[in-house]
Amino acid sequence: MVGSIKIDLIADCKQLILAKIDTANEAIQLAEEALLSDTKSSAGDKFETGREMAQQEISRTKRILLESQHQLFQIKQLEAAVTPAPKVQAGSLIITNQGMFFLGVSLGMVLSNTNQVMVISTVSPMGKILLGKKVGEGFDFLHKNFQILEIH
Repeated sequence: MVGSIKIDLIADCKQLILAKIDTANEAIQLAEEALLSDTKSSAGDKFETGREMAQQEISRTKRILLESQHQLFQIKQLEAAVTPAPKVQAGSLIITNQGMFFLGVSLGMVLSNTNQVMVISTVSPMGKILLGKKVGEGFDFLHKNFQILEIH
């Protein structure tokens, strides 16, 4: 049962990342088309400012695209290694008394089937605390006490 939750969650994460990649690609294409079709007006400074803002938006969106492509690469690696471990590691689905966490890429709260899972990276504050923990261990985070019930 939990194995299928993890498989479904990874598939849902991939879909979210692919949607981010598609959105970024579309935004880059539209911004580049707008930049090319922009003609210089008599208000030269306004034209240059507009072009610079468009160029900055393209650069920002390309960074988002690269980050999303890296997340997709990471999630595919985790998908290939879905074997459970006795300690929390990258790719672990952790069930605590405060909710479910998936240690992989930083996507935030993901609704997978009927499960709300906080998808976090290994370098996030919570991810760093979880790494290496075992079932039964507890920890405090943001004034809340967490108890690890299961690791998958």
